[in-house]
Amino acid sequence: MRESPLPSTTRYTLVRSQVYDEGLRPLGACDDSSPAQMVRVQAPTETMTITWTATREGAAPICPSHVSTDPNYVFIGGSRGNVAPGATENGRQVWSLNGCYVYQVLSPLGLGANFPSGKMPWEPGSASDNTIPASYFQQGIIGPDPRAGHGHHGSTS
Repeated sequence: MRESPLPSTTRYTLVRSQVYDEGLRPLGACDDSSPAQMVRVQAPTETMTITWTATREGAAPICPSHVSTDPNYVFIGGSRGNVAPGATENGRQVWSLNGCYVYQVLSPLGLGANFPSGKMPWEPGSASDNTIPASYFQQGIIGPDPRAGHGHHGSTS
């Protein structure tokens, strides 16, 4: 979470989640001795979910709109919520709002593409200025092949 240089905004977070489905499903074999085969049942699909919170002292915070500026992202649903304004020790109201917006990606980019991360409302430039290059996602970080050293069905060899 980054603190705002604006005196009235105390906290603002933005989480962007990408869900990609390759369209593959396992087709099980008739017996236990054969591994399942992967079959394509549909073209790849992708959704992007933006989850945000904004808290501000003294007035309601500026919040992201659900309207996408990218024609590849079509808004398909979402939610917004708030907490009734509370008061600080000095008597100023504290406002807290949150939301979640879901977009269908018309031309799926896949998990091998650059990953835009958005921007805070007080930052100059565009959200695309904060893109994480695809090369930052590297193999081997989450661990070795879980089947290494194991036979079928998770038994050790």
